[in-house]
Amino acid sequence: MDISKAKNIVIVVNDRRHEAEFVEKTADNRIVFKVLERDHPYIKSRTGHRCQVLMTIGDGIKEQRFFVEGRISSERSDVALVWMATNLMLDRRKEERFNILPVYAKLEIKKFFRVVTIPANITNISKSGVGLQTHIPLAVNKTYNLETKFRCKRVLESFSASYTIRYILKKGTVYLNSCTAGGEIEKTSLTRQNIKVLNEFLKSLEN
Repeated sequence: MDISKAKNIVIVVNDRRHEAEFVEKTADNRIVFKVLERDHPYIKSRTGHRCQVLMTIGDGIKEQRFFVEGRISSERSDVALVWMATNLMLDRRKEERFNILPVYAKLEIKKFFRVVTIPANITNISKSGVGLQTHIPLAVNKTYNLETKFRCKRVLESFSASYTIRYILKKGTVYLNSCTAGGEIEKTSLTRQNIKVLNEFLKSLEN
């Protein structure tokens, strides 16, 4: 897929969204963007942060949404460089996903006769999915028990769900000593309380 033909580009950095325009892709795996939104420059506070770049690519008849993850750098308010940590991936997400400051979580899975616990950080979330980072690779299509706490109305509320890994990204030079994974929350595993906590947390991100 030719990223130079991308349009409707949005760079998502934590709680910020910036409309952008493709300029070029360099030999060292960086993408240069012209930032079209100039009212909220992020030079000091956002450089070096993780980001996602959402975009539409197509021929005008058949168009699909894609995304790439990486780290952002910007010395000017109208230009942004993104060091790619992933290849271009098809965006299958049906709901809006929010990039968040890392929230600690743990994953549990049974192996033989014991339960293995893996520390993780949640980096983005929606009603049906979670993106996270771990220090070890996870297994695609394996289901883990995900446990964490979300801050709702200044109170930390416990949350747990079955969580199935859909993709993983190996360790690289952009995200040092970490692996990125994305997956789906199994809705049938959610109790009424967990649904309430998730909805309240997502609602707080919209404000």
